[in-house]
Amino acid sequence: DNPLIRFVAEVIQRDSNMHHRAQQLIIDSLTRESIKVSFDDFGKVWDSIERHIAIEKKTIVLAEESLAALDHDREGLHKYLLSYLLEDEKKHDKMLADLALIRKAMVP
Repeated sequence: DNPLIRFVAEVIQRDSNMHHRAQQLIIDSLTRESIKVSFDDFGKVWDSIERHIAIEKKTIVLAEESLAALDHDREGLHKYLLSYLLEDEKKHDKMLADLALIRKAMVP
């Protein structure tokens, strides 16, 4: 019933579900049909992705500033949660940056 323990368990469960989806996508792309992405596919959504990249970067800065501002006597739980958010945002930022590299390699 503890909200922190429930939160951690839910995060891990959702991550595990996403890992399963990623693994299945890999399997399907190797055994059924390869994944094809075109420059036009990126073009349809790239403005939204660029806006999201900017939001991710801003969120990372805010999380870093929040962590730095924590009172060292009370940093336990808040530091734990802010650190989780910061690392997750960094992961999202990297995923989007890697997607941008794929797109850049496709420029006609």
